[in-house]
Amino acid sequence: GSPPIDELILFKYYIVAKKFPLKDVYIGFWMQSSIGTINAGDNFIDDLAYYVQPHHMTVGEDAKHGNDGMAISPIGYKVMSPNDPGLSWSFNYYEHDDFPNIDLAMYKVIASGTIMPDKLDPSRDHIILAFGPFQLSVNDTIKVEMAEVFGFGMQGLLKNAGYLNFLKTKNFRVPSPPPVPLLRITT
Repeated sequence: GSPPIDELILFKYYIVAKKFPLKDVYIGFWMQSSIGTINAGDNFIDDLAYYVQPHHMTVGEDAKHGNDGMAISPIGYKVMSPNDPGLSWSFNYYEHDDFPNIDLAMYKVIASGTIMPDKLDPSRDHIILAFGPFQLSVNDTIKVEMAEVFGFGMQGLLKNAGYLNFLKTKNFRVPSPPPVPLLRITT
């Protein structure tokens, strides 16, 4: 591998108003924190949820107890842009049976501006990070850059989230690998 590059997955989304203006648009990302070993059937019921405000990042982490043991890495979802100071952010989590599944109810959740406290009671969580509002005229575009972030423990994850900020200043350009060496075998 090539740490920390192999501990980051970058996503870019372009949201375009094509037919009519869009008002009070909120963008939300949903994460189900099913973190743990795959051979444990209940790996999804002992996770924690955090919001790391300086990084606009949600984090799901396997709790230290549970039948699945302890996973190596928490998983973070970091929004890098847009990062306008006028945006309203919300961080919400729900246990599986309490997840709002009606469009109007979900809109109210993501438009609420509510930052819930970190969830330190292990459970099966659905995590939503959202931001807005945006006003789009026809053909306006919102560019969203986000990343899935890994690391060895919470300290490694936060270090990699900080490294993403550096990569963004370099337009996500990283050094290319060395050329493939010429190899000749003679017998």
